[in-house]
Amino acid sequence: MVMVAGMGLFISSGVPQSAITGRVSPANAASEVLIIGTDTTRAAIASGAFSTMVRPGNYKLIVDAIEPYKDVLLDNLDVKENQVLDVGEIILEQ
Repeated sequence: MVMVAGMGLFISSGVPQSAITGRVSPANAASEVLIIGTDTTRAAIASGAFSTMVRPGNYKLIVDAIEPYKDVLLDNLDVKENQVLDVGEIILEQ
């Protein structure tokens, strides 16, 4: 079993896994992301980072920002089988 430091991502050896990961800046401007698509789930943001396991498919990701910051929508995220899709740094604006 492997844990990606700070991301809470667990991958069991021999078991294919797909995931969506990323970072939010400023780190304290949001507490979770909503992921909608083949799976629908929420992922907590800790120290500005998030990660969640998903099945392969197409997703939308919504950063649920804390006011005065604005929510952010990332659309058409294509997650392949056995892929960890890193959406990079999402900068929240006021």
